Amino acid sequence: MDKEIWTWILKNIPDEQLILLSKQIKVKIAGFRETSFRKNISLIKDKLVQQMVNNRNILKVKGVFNQWLNEHEEWIIFRSKKVEFLFEYVLIEKSKALLVLLSLVSSQNNDEYLTGIALYNQLKLSNRLNELEKIVSSFKDSEDKQKELEERIRKLELIINEKSKNLEMKKEKIRFLMEEQNNLKQTIESSQKESDETKQLLRKTLDELSNVKTNLEAKTCLINDLEEKNKNLKEELEKKESIIRSLDEKTPVLPSDLPQPNHKEKTVVLIGNELRRKIKNKLESHGFAVKICRDLENMNLCMDCDYIWLIEYQISTRLKRELQKLPCFGNITMIEDHLRLVELTDKLIKGEI
Repeated sequence: MDKEIWTWILKNIPDEQLILLSKQIKVKIAGFRETSFRKNISLIKDKLVQQMVNNRNILKVKGVFNQWLNEHEEWIIFRSKKVEFLFEYVLIEKSKALLVLLSLVSSQNNDEYLTGIALYNQLKLSNRLNELEKIVSSFKDSEDKQKELEERIRKLELIINEKSKNLEMKKEKIRFLMEEQNNLKQTIESSQKESDETKQLLRKTLDELSNVKTNLEAKTCLINDLEEKNKNLKEELEKKESIIRSLDEKTPVLPSDLPQPNHKEKTVVLIGNELRRKIKNKLESHGFAVKICRDLENMNLCMDCDYIWLIEYQISTRLKRELQKLPCFGNITMIEDHLRLVELTDKLIKGEI
């Protein structure tokens, strides 16, 4: 009976669990490697079940399931229930019949184990096992599909997460590129502005250079003209110097005992309070010594001068009366205004006086 129950259980558990169990208890199938069990499960499933329910492996199978069930308390609670309750329960919750039986027959408690045997026999006698197999198989398929769906969902979530990360990275890259583009645009605008300013400055500089060049050319022409004139003047001067040297050579030397001409400087005395510098400079530039007399006390020093001019409009009446008393008054030339002073100055220079 024990083998029959475990055979029914093992045939109805999911193939993945059956393969995992075979690896745990190290079941060998002649002609098949352990790594090929999954691929060939439809061929070797009955052989795997037979190997697991033999006397050598059955205890190992019970031990593995008992350990697994002890970690899932929701299935251990069935071990404390009576067979009548369990029978009614599995008829209602048909998809759980396999786990209920598994919980009972894997127990190390003999009473719980016997409850599992009794439940199996009752289901068998009531012809419920075939029905339960279909339900379990359908549930198993649904469970497999659910797992497959969950796995697909998990993979899709991973793909979505990866794509989301890539999308965020691309967004970040786009933001970075946009910032770079803005910075580059600002740099270009700044460079363009600097370029325009440089062009304006260059244009202005070229205009100034053009003006300088024009002025330089004009000055160069002027310098060339001046150099040409200077050259001509120099040549003319050399010719005149040559003529003078020639004349000097032809001019006889006078004896040293001949009387020398008298070049004594003549003196002009101007009686008045002030005198325009222009008149004084003009007389002096033509070889006349000019003395200014502003009072009677200095007249005695000027009595022997060549020319004595009295500027009437610059002296007082009292000073004029005093001058009339002097013996030399007859030699004094009276000048009534500035025009007369200029006229006498010109005549004196020309030698008309």
